[in-house]
Amino acid sequence: MLLRKIERKKLLGISKQKKERWQELLWRKDGEFYLAAEKKYAALLHKKEINFESRIFGLKRFHIDIALESDESDDFETLLNEIHKILPDNGHISIRIPAGIASMIIEFQKKGWFFADQSVEYSFEHSPEVFPAQFTISSPRTDEIKILSDLTGKLLSDSRFIRTRFTTDPMLLPQAHLFYKEWAERTLRRCKDGIALVARNHLNKPLGMITAHIERMCGFTIGRIELNAVIPEYRSQGVYSYMLAEMLKKLFEKGAKEVVIRTSASTISVQRVWNRFGGSPTKSDVIFHRHPFRKKVYE
Repeated sequence: MLLRKIERKKLLGISKQKKERWQELLWRKDGEFYLAAEKKYAALLHKKEINFESRIFGLKRFHIDIALESDESDDFETLLNEIHKILPDNGHISIRIPAGIASMIIEFQKKGWFFADQSVEYSFEHSPEVFPAQFTISSPRTDEIKILSDLTGKLLSDSRFIRTRFTTDPMLLPQAHLFYKEWAERTLRRCKDGIALVARNHLNKPLGMITAHIERMCGFTIGRIELNAVIPEYRSQGVYSYMLAEMLKKLFEKGAKEVVIRTSASTISVQRVWNRFGGSPTKSDVIFHRHPFRKKVYE
């Protein structure tokens, strides 16, 4: 079995035939695709450089997603050896693989990869009804972008969010607020398919923010909710639920047939809200990391 680089256009035709598990990766329009095919199973890899300025120790960061056509093969050692051939020699790399494949997880650990977290993805097919609240939900103004990106950086670098919410990457602990700040600002400045909503109280003070974007491919439209958080003193007061409901409503109004959102499997509180709003868990993944400073950081 050999990994070979393949153009996304060629993959679209293959995926229509039988590769249902590849659909999520085919939404990606940038990065590189690699295909591994044999009689037992086929695998699709998507590799992309994470282009954020807040690099740790000056390292480039890469992320790889792996989608398998079947879980039955036991030859994951060969697949992992092939993956190592396309990895950069010096950089911080994260890989996401389907959860529940014990033999594959064991192979990653044997090769020295660091287990970071298990993530879960939920899917929504309709927007819920919520009671009116004592705050407003609106789009951010252009002159608020810096304020909101700073706010989001602080919110999501809170110790209760680190390693349990979005970045399950321990290497980002020293600079998590910069990472989230950049992510928020890029999302707020996104093109027409990006959406951001801010919750405010009667004094117009921002209480929280939620962002999302629309993806379209082969006649199908999907919404992806990204950053979402509420400032500590306003949590457990319905702010998050109301923001989520408003975002779901907007995404479905824009034509989304499905809306997905992802978090750590250990983040129970938000999953309860998602369940209450009709969300269903659709997939779970395991995330591994590899970087040259592992011993220096963890010992």
